[in-house]
Amino acid sequence: MKLEIDLNDDKLAMLLRSALLDDAKNVGQRMASLKAEIYVDDDEASIILDEDLWEDVFSVPTVDRVAGQLGLEVEWVGSFGGSDFAWPGMAQHFKSTSDYLAVLMEAYHGQKSQSKGGPS
Repeated sequence: MKLEIDLNDDKLAMLLRSALLDDAKNVGQRMASLKAEIYVDDDEASIILDEDLWEDVFSVPTVDRVAGQLGLEVEWVGSFGGSDFAWPGMAQHFKSTSDYLAVLMEAYHGQKSQSKGGPS
C-alpha cells in the first residue's frame, strides 16, 4: 500500500506556523507566530506578522527553508494590528511566558491600584 500525503492549503499553513514557532526566540515572537495570518494559494504563501511582537519580520530562516521544501514562494508582510496587552515590546525580553505574565500582572495591578487612589 502506497502512502500519500494530502497537503491542502490548511495543512501547508499549519506547517508554516509550526516553522514560525521554531524560529521564535522569545515570548513576543511566539505570540506573533500564533497570531500570524497565513494564506496559502497554489504555490504562494502570504504571512502577515505583527511587527510589535516580531521585530524583524523578514528574517525567519526556518519558514523560508520549510517553504522551499514545500515548493512555496513566501511573501512577508509586516503589520501593526495592536497588541493584546499593553507594552507589546516587553514580550521580546522574556523567554518564559510565566515570567512575562508575572511582570505583566504586576504592571496591571499597579496601574489599577494607582487609578483607585490607593498605594501601588
